[in-house]
Amino acid sequence: MNTFIIYGPTFEASDALFDDVKNVSSVIYLQYPIKNKFLYFLQRIHLNRLKFLPGKSIWKYLYIDKDIRDAYYVYCNPWSKFMYESGYISALKKKKPNSLHVAYLTDINSARDLPLVQMKCVYDKIFIFDKDFAATNDISFYPLVYSKKSYEKNDYEELSDLVFIGQAKGRTKTIIEVYNRMTELGLLCNFWIIGAAKGEQQNGDGIHFIDNPMKPQESIMHLINAKCVLELMSEGVDALSDRVIKAVVYNKKILTNNHKIKKFEYFNPQKIKVFNSLNDIQRDFFESDNADYGYSGDYSPIKFLHYIENNIVRRDVQK
Repeated sequence: MNTFIIYGPTFEASDALFDDVKNVSSVIYLQYPIKNKFLYFLQRIHLNRLKFLPGKSIWKYLYIDKDIRDAYYVYCNPWSKFMYESGYISALKKKKPNSLHVAYLTDINSARDLPLVQMKCVYDKIFIFDKDFAATNDISFYPLVYSKKSYEKNDYEELSDLVFIGQAKGRTKTIIEVYNRMTELGLLCNFWIIGAAKGEQQNGDGIHFIDNPMKPQESIMHLINAKCVLELMSEGVDALSDRVIKAVVYNKKILTNNHKIKKFEYFNPQKIKVFNSLNDIQRDFFESDNADYGYSGDYSPIKFLHYIENNIVRRDVQK
């Protein structure tokens, strides 16, 4: 495999998706590719808290530049935007004409605000995990990557019939309604809702309101100790989240109000229930035997790198 330099996501949960490639000898994985330690922390503050970076044009002189002529570069959030805006990619392509540069977008909300038309003139390829968004914006589709962890069920944790871990994103009311329906059916929920407004929060034995994202390992343990994963559309977004990928990887059922999942390559009506109303949610779905998705590592980031290596051709700089 060619040498890959990956500018990984700064969001911890997204960063964990790439665990499979972090120890591969031909991969250089960087989360904050800044030479100077002070500027490194300054950039972390600006990216993670302030969501902007002043003086973008000067940052290209501060990024770590590995002395590899023919490397393949992969830029995740937020680097896909900042490396473009700073002129770093254009400069690298002139300095290393055989290098190849790919943007991999893992957040559809932030992707909507990107100057994709201009970025396509610099990147050799831009990928996103949602087929509809890819088609509408004339970029390429690739599913969310995921690095499976070898965790065992925790015997000390109560098995949930249904689990949800995610941002509120306008879904709190629906999440609570699903919780009430599950409780009515005598089923056990464990829902962790991140960032819900105080006025939306309602007490419940299985509803947990938290302010910050859960650690990836803790999140996976809750999923492994559940029969089924709840997947809900958020406001203005019908893209399938990484909850769907995780459910397939760990062979869990999925309960969702997103009919788009019927086009999903692993759709199986024995394991995936699409509901229109709360009355569609019935106890027998959670009690029936599990079918197997037949997952065989398709989402591993290693496969993504092989795909890039075998399918992407370098584009001349147009900026």
